[in-house]
Amino acid sequence: MGAFFLAGMYVAAALGALSLIIMFFFSDAPLWNIMANKSWEGNTSFILVAVPLFILMGELMNRSGMGERMYAGITRWIWWLPGGLIHTNIVSCAIFAACSGSSVATSATISRVSLPSFRARGYSERMVIGSLAAGGTLGILIPPSISLIIYGVLVEESIGRLYMAGFVPGMVLTLSFMTMILLLALVWRGLAPREQGDSFITIQGWLNRLVGSIALVPIVALIIVVIGSIYGGIATPSEAAAFGVYGAFVLAGILNTEELLLPMFGGMMRALGLINVSTLVKWVLGLLVGALLVHLILHIAIALTGADLGDPDIPMAAILGENIFLVEVVIVPWTGWVPFLVNATQDELRNARFPDTSVQRQLIQRNFLIVQDAFISTVRTTGMIFLIVLAAFTLSFAFARLGISQQIAEAISGLGLNDWQLVLVLVVFYLVLGTFMESFAMMVTTVPILLPTLEGAGVDLVWFGVIMVLLVEAALISPPEGINLYVLHGVRLDVDREQAERANEVLQQSTIADVWIGVLPFMGCMAITTALVLFIPELALALPDAIYGARQ
Repeated sequence: MGAFFLAGMYVAAALGALSLIIMFFFSDAPLWNIMANKSWEGNTSFILVAVPLFILMGELMNRSGMGERMYAGITRWIWWLPGGLIHTNIVSCAIFAACSGSSVATSATISRVSLPSFRARGYSERMVIGSLAAGGTLGILIPPSISLIIYGVLVEESIGRLYMAGFVPGMVLTLSFMTMILLLALVWRGLAPREQGDSFITIQGWLNRLVGSIALVPIVALIIVVIGSIYGGIATPSEAAAFGVYGAFVLAGILNTEELLLPMFGGMMRALGLINVSTLVKWVLGLLVGALLVHLILHIAIALTGADLGDPDIPMAAILGENIFLVEVVIVPWTGWVPFLVNATQDELRNARFPDTSVQRQLIQRNFLIVQDAFISTVRTTGMIFLIVLAAFTLSFAFARLGISQQIAEAISGLGLNDWQLVLVLVVFYLVLGTFMESFAMMVTTVPILLPTLEGAGVDLVWFGVIMVLLVEAALISPPEGINLYVLHGVRLDVDREQAERANEVLQQSTIADVWIGVLPFMGCMAITTALVLFIPELALALPDAIYGARQ
């Protein structure tokens, strides 16, 4: 298989070719029947429906501009910490990861938002790049992690239990990143300048902070609904992912039609003679109008689909029906309508007019392009993942048919290793493997083969799954193969090119070596977190055991 990878073959093609060669030369099994059956069995698992849905959810949020609003809102709260906006990178990645479930999408989105401002502020570029690359890896540990779904399918483990097992280690890793940044900023004064922001001791400072943070409300609400419905047993991961896509569609549509909000509210207030009303009255009016529009849109959709939000046989519909007031009045209108109206000046409201037809057409085209690009990217990513999963299932079958997996398990058992020693050996194995093998391929090619060994040694598969994903995270930023390193380097080159063209300057030459050096401190944090989970299994197992009950 290594020869196939060195020859430049795609991962799925290399796995499929190896499985066919093994079965052709060493087995009398009917190859094409096996391929057909494995294609059907491997890719018709209901739980895999969640994979393209979570990818689509992340793509919509990535392309709708939601990352920019979220980044600005978080900055208002943590600008005062030593390290400044580098902390914002980590927190933004953690929150966006809880929406997208994708490491690459998280890194690309947050880096595109944050990179343009860092050079002008005098930050250490290597530390900034390192924080974005490492923060992006949180997307495969913090739920809804796509990697945990694939791992759960490979080992036939509960996705809900895996999600809960990954939550606490994900928070520990986030805090370890921020602690390391804070300590380095205190010791190394050139790491980050002292930022200036809204005061914490004045009423106006708190008002500015609250208004600027309203963009976080719908994102956090969507995360709570999607992840909370899985944790609470209200919905399966696939059902929760479908609702997340619906929420992302709504938020993307709202956030990209602000040019129509101001004239709509301005016209209403001119007609009612309320241009000069107080800020409090504008809050109330904005909330009422926003809630009315959401009510109309939501119930038109219900009428067209014939759905019944109170249907007790559909858990998600029943919960949404019971909490429809929150959706109509509290969550959705605050995504843009209320703060947009409050921040508008009297002159803007008085003079606001609807844009002409050509501008309206451009707005519609922009929204269609967002959806189109999101779907195309989702299809590409999903196709890649499913092809690799299919090939991995076929290779696993070939190994099982020839007894290779069992022979490996027996050989390892003969070494007399206990479960701790076995896991330590595998940790070293994966750390070495991650330096030259793509992270996702590393997981799907090895887990099915090692599964009999892990089960025979009595290793808790949920606990090992969290360790496995932490090691995959390390592989994502391990030079020279880590994909996040190249994503960040590519985004940085794009940003440098745009800034050079805007300022009519010569493009600065950047190298991938800066990214490699920048991630080294964060790899140390990953090593510490992995060690904590390894030697304190309760970090991963306490939450799922508390909710689902401890296993015997």
